[in-house]
Amino acid sequence: MDYITIYPNEIKKVFYEREGRRVIIQTYRGDFEIKRSCFSKFMKMMKIDKSMLKLPEPKVEAIIMSRLRKRKFGLKLAVENGRVVGVFSSLFVPVAHGVIIKAVNDILKEMELNSTRRYWMNAEFYGRWILDDFTIIDDLPNVRPMLWVYNKNDGSTAMRIGVGYHDYTCDNGAIGWREAVKLRIIHKMREDLVESHIKNAIRIVLNKFERLKELISDAYWKTVDYHDISKFLRKIRLPAYIESVIRLRIGMSSPKTLWNLSSAISYAANLDSVPPSRKLELMKLAFDVLDSSFFEKKVSEYGEKDDDNDFI
Repeated sequence: MDYITIYPNEIKKVFYEREGRRVIIQTYRGDFEIKRSCFSKFMKMMKIDKSMLKLPEPKVEAIIMSRLRKRKFGLKLAVENGRVVGVFSSLFVPVAHGVIIKAVNDILKEMELNSTRRYWMNAEFYGRWILDDFTIIDDLPNVRPMLWVYNKNDGSTAMRIGVGYHDYTCDNGAIGWREAVKLRIIHKMREDLVESHIKNAIRIVLNKFERLKELISDAYWKTVDYHDISKFLRKIRLPAYIESVIRLRIGMSSPKTLWNLSSAISYAANLDSVPPSRKLELMKLAFDVLDSSFFEKKVSEYGEKDDDNDFI
């Protein structure tokens, strides 16, 4: 994939096609066609709403050209096999997956922490480092703290670095998305500074393991009523096949605790039939539910009516 920055003085002409929902930017280096999902993002960056798109096509073309001319630092496009697959601010800087991996591994080596590592890499990166030297609480000997990094090189979201847990019993885990440190890499930052920036964030995140220990310890002893669990599952509206797996897992546990619920949700995330985006969503939820205030809020939002058939 190549990242190409188009500067104002390079643009020759702009073509807009309403019916095809596409824009063609004609430059001295060639033509770039923006359509499909990139079209909506491009229009949002140009601050052109749906009502403006109903104007005559020449009028829309003039507006787009005017706004592109005003972008002092230009517009950045991701191009793959001659096709535009991403539209970004010119200040967006993609981070190489290898830089992320090296930064984490260097810090863990520096702190003499052993880890089991696994990476998933495509257009986005998800890496986990399970810290095998630490048991979170004695009652859960197979549960280990986990450091994770998520990065999506499309300019839509900041890199996130956070904590979570991994349970070797069923090879499942959870990630603390809300508590994660967010990183935005600034324009033209050198690769060594990018790495240093990531390392500083990792040091901050590693200090959050005590809070993780408290969350899991509290959740392990926090019993919950099965009717409230049912309300919670109804409220978060998961697909039926996933909800049934969670219900089955939590139904097998006694007593029923927030830890058991978290474990059941993270178990469902590990199923082969669950798509990647849903896995990430479930791993976030499995961490959030460790916090009793999050669980209680969702239950209270369910409403007064309780379905007597909601048995687990």
